[in-house]
Amino acid sequence: MCVNRNNPIEEEQCPRSVARNLEHQINTLLDDTSILRRDGKFHEALEKAKLAVRKQEVLKKHREDHSLCDVQKELTFAVWFNVALSYETNDLLEEAINAYTFLAKHRGHPLLCRVRINLGNIYYAQHEYPSAIKMYKMALDQTRNDKQTVGCIKRNIGNAFFRLGRLRDAVKNFKESMATFPNHQTGFNLLVCHLALGDVENIEKAFTKLVKLRHDSAISSARDGEEGMDETVTIYPEAKLKHDATNRAVLAAARLVAPSMDPKELIDTLKEGHEQLAIMMQHDQAVDRLKNNDTKTAVKTLKSLETKSREMKALVATNLSLIHFLEGDVDIASSYADIALDADRYNAKALVSKGNCFFASEDYASAKDLYLEAVGVEAGCAQAIFNLGLSNVRLHEPEEAIQAFEKLHSITPNSPAVIYHIADINENQGQSQNAMKWFNVLAASHSSDSAILSRLAYLYAKSKDESQSLHYHLESFRHFPVDLDVIAWIGAWFVQREMFDRSIYFFQQAALVQPKEIKWGA
Repeated sequence: MCVNRNNPIEEEQCPRSVARNLEHQINTLLDDTSILRRDGKFHEALEKAKLAVRKQEVLKKHREDHSLCDVQKELTFAVWFNVALSYETNDLLEEAINAYTFLAKHRGHPLLCRVRINLGNIYYAQHEYPSAIKMYKMALDQTRNDKQTVGCIKRNIGNAFFRLGRLRDAVKNFKESMATFPNHQTGFNLLVCHLALGDVENIEKAFTKLVKLRHDSAISSARDGEEGMDETVTIYPEAKLKHDATNRAVLAAARLVAPSMDPKELIDTLKEGHEQLAIMMQHDQAVDRLKNNDTKTAVKTLKSLETKSREMKALVATNLSLIHFLEGDVDIASSYADIALDADRYNAKALVSKGNCFFASEDYASAKDLYLEAVGVEAGCAQAIFNLGLSNVRLHEPEEAIQAFEKLHSITPNSPAVIYHIADINENQGQSQNAMKWFNVLAASHSSDSAILSRLAYLYAKSKDESQSLHYHLESFRHFPVDLDVIAWIGAWFVQREMFDRSIYFFQQAALVQPKEIKWGA
C-alpha cells in the first residue's frame, strides 16, 4: 500500500505504481510490435516482442516480491501470443511452437482455439500433416459457436488430408465446411477433390454449387447506406480484393471442369451471377477450337464477343488479328490490330500483332517501333523481344539485335531459336569465337542436329582447328549422310593426308546422292 498519495516521490516508489508503469511499458511494446509486423519489419518486431516478454517476467517477479496477488493472466497470454506470432513471421518455427505450447497450458482461455489453429498451420507448413490435423481437431473441440471459425478449421483439415492423399477424408471435411460456412475457396477445393477422384456426377454438382454462392457483398451493402456514392471509386479495397479472388476461383473451376462438361451447359451455369466470367469462358472455348483447327467456329464465337465489353473487344480483336495473319490476310490482320489498339493502347499482344503486319510488309522500321512499344508496356513480352531482334537483323543493326536476343535468353535460357540467332549474328559479324561458344551451347542440347554440327565444323575449320572441324563434320555426316558439302569436305581432308581408302568411301556416298555427277567418280 502506498504511504502518501500526495507525495510524488513516495508514489513513484510505490509497488503498485511500479507495476502499473511496467504494465504500461508492456502494452506499448505490444502496440509497437503489431505496427512493425504490419509494416513488414519482422526482425524489429521480434526484438520488441522479446523485450515485452522480459518486462512481463520482471512484472511477475515484482508482484510476487510485493505480494500483489492481482496477477493479470490476460497480459501474460497477450505477451506470449505476441512473441509466438513474431517467431512465426520470422520463420523461427520451432521457437514459435514452443511459445504456442506454453500458451496451450492456459486451459479455458477464450483464445486457446486460435493457439491450436496457429500450431496446426505451422505443422502444415512443415509438411507434418498428421500433427496439423491433430491440432486442428483440438481447436475444433475448443471452438465455440462460431460458424466461420468452424468452417475454416474444417477446410484446413480437408487441406491436410488432401496433402496426405486421403481424398475421401478431404471430401468429407470440405463438405462439412461448406455446410457450416460456405465459401468459394472451400468449394473450389472440394471440386478439385472430385476431379481427382473422377467423380463426374459430383463434379457438376460441386461446380454448380460453387457458382451459385453469392459474391461478398461488403462493397455493395456499404454503398447502399450512402446515397450518391460514386460507384467507380473503390472505398473498400479489402472487399474488392476478396471479390476478385472469388472470381479467380470460379474461373479456375470453370476451366477445370470444361473438358468434362457440355460447353453450352457450362456457359449457362456461369451466366447465373457471373456474366463476365461466362464471356471469358466463351473466349477460352474459341481458343480451344483454334487449337483443334476449327478456325471457322472459333472466328464465329470470337466475333460474337466483340461488343461485350471494351476489354473483351481488345482481346477478341487481338486474336482475330493473329488468325488472319497466320492465314496470310495481312491487311485484315492489320485492321483488327488497329481495333485492338483503339480499345487498349497498352495491349502488348496487339502491338506485336500490328508490328508483325509491318514486318510482313517489309516495313521493318515501323515494326521495330511497335515491338519497342510492346516491350515498354510488358518488359517480359518474349514475342516482342524476339521479333525486335529479327527487325534489327533486317535493318542491319547487329549489335541491337544481339542485345535483344541476349535479353530474351536471360528470360528463356533454353530457347534454341534464341541461341541460334545469337550464334548466327556473331558468325556473320566475324566474331568466330563468340559464334563457336553459342553454337556449342546449342549443340549440347541438340546433339543430333546436323546443320548446327556442320556450322560448328566450318567455324573450327576457319579457326585452323582441323581436328575439331573433322570431328564435327563426321558427327554431322553421321546424323545426315546426304549433305554433299559435308561429304566433300571430309573426302578432301582425307585426300590431302593421302588416306585414299578413307576418302573413297565418302566419295562413294556422294555418288549415291548424285549418281550422274562425274566429280564423285561414278
